[in-house]
Amino acid sequence: METSREIDPNGDVILCLHNPGAPFARRISEPEEIQFRVSSRHLMLASPYFKKALDGPWEESAPDTADHHLYISAEDWDPQAFLILMHIIHGRNGQVPRSVSLELLAKIAVLVDYYECYEAVEVFAEIWLRQLKDQVPKKINRELILWLCVSWIFSATDIFTAVTKTALEQARGPLPTLYLPIPPAIVETIESRRQETVDKIYTVLSELYVFFRDGPDPCHFECSAIRLGALIKEIRPKRLDPRPKLPLLGYCIHKTKKAACSILSPPTRDPHNISTASGGRKTYGSYTVCGLQSAVGGKMQVLDLAGMPGMELSHFNGRRSPRGLKLQVDIG
Repeated sequence: METSREIDPNGDVILCLHNPGAPFARRISEPEEIQFRVSSRHLMLASPYFKKALDGPWEESAPDTADHHLYISAEDWDPQAFLILMHIIHGRNGQVPRSVSLELLAKIAVLVDYYECYEAVEVFAEIWLRQLKDQVPKKINRELILWLCVSWIFSATDIFTAVTKTALEQARGPLPTLYLPIPPAIVETIESRRQETVDKIYTVLSELYVFFRDGPDPCHFECSAIRLGALIKEIRPKRLDPRPKLPLLGYCIHKTKKAACSILSPPTRDPHNISTASGGRKTYGSYTVCGLQSAVGGKMQVLDLAGMPGMELSHFNGRRSPRGLKLQVDIG
């Protein structure tokens, strides 16, 4: 690994990256260091963080007496992501890759957020995101959390909505942030809506139970009795009984709704449609208007769970990038 990078041949700042990469459970050894020769003028123009460090009464703003360079320390950043960021800040566009992996993009995003250089990276962020946007996962995994972080930092509005839609539907508890700079308000909102929606589904089933048990018969006694019995019979094997208590850990909106909508509706008979077959045996005509499935499905439609949208980036304070990136994403 190169230990010195000359970003600006006339630079007056030596930016020292200690322990680059910071791998997990590393063997005990002398700490590594990579030095980047960079320009204070470019750093201060691109980043409020560097402007404060280099233009104030701080240790970093005083030149070293030996070589007259300013020295700034950084630690644990990924060296490849750090080098790309320095190339962008210094206008060395030919050295900036036009495509990156999601992993590398997330590492760059964390740097951008830390050094507050959103505008400087915005053009390249849009190029990278357009190439990766079709890879947004439809399930909760590590990649989805990386996408949440990236879409927040770069204000990628459509991607943020797609990612939060998946998180809302499939989260079974508080969303892990993997120690990434994801605002607590986002995680708290997802968790709050998860609990609220799952609880509403159980409320629907409870209300149906009470209605079939105590309410007036919509057509006749047999109809309510059969639907009540079927509801009681169906909810336990589908993990819909007993009703769980808040915070409903382990319950996601998608599977809870799917279980409720899969409740079977037994075939019922209309006692007012009776005919006598040969041999005196009575037969009953089919009666499907008061099916249990239609009752549950109707209540679920009122909740409008099928059209549950993701969250809007504008609902949260502070837009990271000067303008939102509108990238069409399939949020199916």
